[in-house]
Amino acid sequence: DPTWISVPARSFSAGGAPTIATMDVPILDIHELLDYLCNEVKIQCPHDQVREYWKHLRDVKMPFALSHPGTDQHVPFSIYGDECVIGQDPHDKVLGLFISLTLFRPRSVRRGQFLVFAMHVDSMINDELATLMPVLQHLVWSANMAFEGRYPVTAMDGSPLPPKKQARAGRAIGRCFACCEIKGDWKFHEKWLRLIRTPVSVNPCFLCNAQNRDNDMRYYNTDEDAAWIDTEVDTRNFISDMLRPGPISAMAGDDDHDD
Repeated sequence: DPTWISVPARSFSAGGAPTIATMDVPILDIHELLDYLCNEVKIQCPHDQVREYWKHLRDVKMPFALSHPGTDQHVPFSIYGDECVIGQDPHDKVLGLFISLTLFRPRSVRRGQFLVFAMHVDSMINDELATLMPVLQHLVWSANMAFEGRYPVTAMDGSPLPPKKQARAGRAIGRCFACCEIKGDWKFHEKWLRLIRTPVSVNPCFLCNAQNRDNDMRYYNTDEDAAWIDTEVDTRNFISDMLRPGPISAMAGDDDHDD
């Protein structure tokens, strides 16, 4: 069963201007969905492949893997966001958030994407991430439950679980999972991260100071000594310099989160 959370959203009435109201929206808990996929659907993520995944990342000196708090048996998964058009109106769009198991690669990519949240774009309040922030916070909490490999004993806010979820409170999932990627097109990342830079900015990259000018900082210079290489930002500078002022997404730059 989905978990229902309250978010601020735009409400539309016939012939009237939109108003701001509280809306209850459903979310599929990540830890529950991963449990279902691995233990009921029997999607295979073999232990040896999981070990090889982490070994490879460490061998190539991936900073994320070198400092990751998980074990070699934490099954990697991704969170993916995208908008899609529904119907004939190109402006009638829904934002979807999906998860996928990194080591599960079906012939059709769509068969490996599992929806956890969807909402009509026109209903969302983008200022200060008003609508999306509660959704992201809940997904982070649920991803951390998956990291621990165990069902929660309370809801995210400490309140009692709904009756249907109480039966599984504290139960082991059988595997532990780690969110290793957040994927999406530029528009999605610009929305949820609140990026300052865009593809048409003089500085189009949000990870360095490369420029779309024909000078020493040109982004299409792929030489090993390209000038932009020395301007790559770390996590702290990414948050302080590349994001708009205001609330930072729950999945960006919080060292307290295991995933």
